[in-house]
Amino acid sequence: MGLRSRIKIGLEIHFQVSDGKLFCRCPTETSSNELFRFERRMIATTSEMGSMDRAAKYEMERNLLSEYVASENSCLVEYDEEPPHEVDRKALKAALIASLALNCKVLNNIFFMRKVVVDGSNTSGFQRTAIIAINGWVATSRGKVRISSVSLEEDSARLLENGDGRSIYSLDRLGIPLIEIATEPGIIDELHAVETAKAIGYFVQASGFSRMTVDAIRQDVNVSFGYGRVEIKGVQKLSLIPEVISYELSRQESLHDISEKSSQYLGFYREEPQVHDVTDMFRETGSKILLSNIRAGNRIYATTLRGMGGLMKSGKYRMGKELADLVRRYGIKGLFHSDELPGYGITQEEVDRLWSKMKKTDEDAVLLIACPTSLSEVLFIEIFSRMAKLLQMDLTETRFAADDGSTFFLRPMPGRERMYPETDVPILRISDETIHVMRNDVPLPMEETISMISRDYGLSSQDASVIVSTFRKAQLEELSSLYKHPKIVARFIMQTLPELEKKYGRKIEQHKLTRLFTIAGEKNWIREVLEKAADLMLSGGLDPDAVAGEEELSQLGEDELRNIMVKLLASSESETNERNIIARVKKETGRPFDAAQAMKVYKSLSKV
Repeated sequence: MGLRSRIKIGLEIHFQVSDGKLFCRCPTETSSNELFRFERRMIATTSEMGSMDRAAKYEMERNLLSEYVASENSCLVEYDEEPPHEVDRKALKAALIASLALNCKVLNNIFFMRKVVVDGSNTSGFQRTAIIAINGWVATSRGKVRISSVSLEEDSARLLENGDGRSIYSLDRLGIPLIEIATEPGIIDELHAVETAKAIGYFVQASGFSRMTVDAIRQDVNVSFGYGRVEIKGVQKLSLIPEVISYELSRQESLHDISEKSSQYLGFYREEPQVHDVTDMFRETGSKILLSNIRAGNRIYATTLRGMGGLMKSGKYRMGKELADLVRRYGIKGLFHSDELPGYGITQEEVDRLWSKMKKTDEDAVLLIACPTSLSEVLFIEIFSRMAKLLQMDLTETRFAADDGSTFFLRPMPGRERMYPETDVPILRISDETIHVMRNDVPLPMEETISMISRDYGLSSQDASVIVSTFRKAQLEELSSLYKHPKIVARFIMQTLPELEKKYGRKIEQHKLTRLFTIAGEKNWIREVLEKAADLMLSGGLDPDAVAGEEELSQLGEDELRNIMVKLLASSESETNERNIIARVKKETGRPFDAAQAMKVYKSLSKV
């Protein structure tokens, strides 16, 4: 029986709320100007029962220094120098409406908990989170998918840089309210997962509370093929969901084959690893990576991996990547194994000497790692522990999704030890009256919303469907309230903006987009001026107010259009007619103009 036949899929979908941060009154939006920096090193503590969460223990052993960039929308609460303030009421309302839209049972008493997180992404070493509702469902074309819980929590700090034993985070994202919606593992396959995510996302987005920035929605995919739950975090695009599931299936099939070939060596990896310092063998090496490590004061260590010969990097076998992902989490980049040597400047002669020293046989692999002496012991213990875990097909862990759909090891799966009560936030009591009032704000079903948008904004059913299914309803409503041309707004957010952002490789932040459309409404810009303004913003990195004064955005008046056309009609180079006049005017000037007005001027000249 293949692994796919045992597939179980669940989702955890996170939506940022736009009003302000969850436990202070700092805004969600900011220019991200740096105020100052400070550093912390996290230490995990035991739970109330005296045990330590395995994920927290792993992160603490990495011993990374965290550096925080204080932004303009951060305060003492984000610095963990002041207790949390009252819970943001708009964020709570958003979570309640999402819960009701998903047919959940709202809890009468809401308790915030502290979830231990010591990877540096929270200055306090924990994340505040509360379950708002439980036991709901969302309808899909393949039946109802059960919703296990809706939670409200604070978002983590944004990672800027990572390496050399240090992680640098920005505090601009820390504390932004986050609605987490978790499903039961009843999703049938990859396409059903995408449909479910869209169905859930619709109700949250349609409520109008969700932020509309590029990182405002994140999916975590939970998948199991019978060998433990794997949580894949950070799936930014819905289109990546099938890819990460397919990648995980391929990865587990490969590990299953490796386990069958090498499970007899499981006992070897449960013993203490035998590690050799081979630094002196590479003093004169041509490998730039090894030489730079030696000069930095690191040592070169080697160990034998029994039964791994030809399985580290050969065809579909990639055990080497599993170990490289692990050591990279400790900030170590200098890892080599026997399946890829000689290479990377390491010669055949050096390989032969190393194999001889390690007494390598054909069935063995040799692992070579450059690292600080202080890390060597814990590093090789973690490597052998991971090898034993993989060989017995215990694949439960947390991984992270890369942009290409592949995944890499992040940390062990956390346990119940990571949760304990938050004593600084009072219990929130939700009355039946509050729930009754909130029901009036629950979004309409998707089909009704599509019909309403098509009717109210004069869009085709197809365009309205795209707006709704891609979570752009709130954006359409906001921008159309500022610029009274909804068809142009729809074209802009569906086509123009994505094309420009792809062209220039940068995004327009939502508050700048709002300002751009405010100006466009005040100046009654035509579509060409609006699109040119966005082009200038992205190409030159300018603010909307700076762009608004550019001469290129000055629309041609009737007299200027007349002068250009008189010149074109007088030219004998080529015939000017009704079919090509607009194109010829565009070629003549880089400034925008109203095509309808231009045609009117041309017809008046043609009669003369």
